[in-house]
Amino acid sequence: MTFRKLLISKGLKEISSTQNQLVKSIVELKFKAAKRKEQSLCIIEGQKELEIAIASGLVIEKLLLEKNLELTNPSLRDAAQEVFECSAEVMEKIAIRDVKSSIIGVARANYLSLSEVKLSENPFILILENIEKPGNLGSLFRTADAANVDVILCTEMKTDIYNHNVVRNSLGCVFSKQIVSCTNQEALDFCKKHHLKIYSTYLHTEKLYYQEDFRLPTALVFGTESTGVSDFWISNTEHKIKIPMLGKIDSMNVANSASILLYEVVRQRWVNK
Repeated sequence: MTFRKLLISKGLKEISSTQNQLVKSIVELKFKAAKRKEQSLCIIEGQKELEIAIASGLVIEKLLLEKNLELTNPSLRDAAQEVFECSAEVMEKIAIRDVKSSIIGVARANYLSLSEVKLSENPFILILENIEKPGNLGSLFRTADAANVDVILCTEMKTDIYNHNVVRNSLGCVFSKQIVSCTNQEALDFCKKHHLKIYSTYLHTEKLYYQEDFRLPTALVFGTESTGVSDFWISNTEHKIKIPMLGKIDSMNVANSASILLYEVVRQRWVNK
């Protein structure tokens, strides 16, 4: 039996009109953070992203497939509560990327609290204060996953962590990492409770990042793209560090800066294993 026939035998539903209520609801969820939070739902586009979400324990409530699509991973269908086969027009309507996607999921979002966070024996955490651009936030999540940070604390954030550009740029790492949205004060209290040494990235310091010892429990703080860390972290952080800037400009993209510092922590810890 072909995969398509198997779907039909299991009661596959079809959507051919862009005026379908589910289609309208997905479009609304795609563009309105308030609706995503209100309904605790998120949109996931792409097979790899869906695989990571499922492996991370997210419940896929609805899975929408383009008509006649043969999935390379049929288990995606089994993981979804409902499956819909859609016309090309419908998929183009709900697609997030420039090129229409052939598979999109609607999943139950997982908003973690600080009390649920689990830390390793030698914690390594990333604090992101009010990162404004969803693409940067997604890239930061992806790098944090690669560097295996324990948890990401998103403070004073105006960008929803389940924004479609965050999901896309994180390649699904938004689902695999422990990510908590909280206030600056809550993040500071969390660091003090777990005896983490806090390092804030700060342009007006003489201390260079590679002069520090990151082998002990560490928290790295990065601020907004336009102004850097706020006065809160400047006044509450004993250790301020910077990346040497040897050219004409005085700052780097926050995602690039984080990559350099996160992997300095990895380097120091691996070298001393």
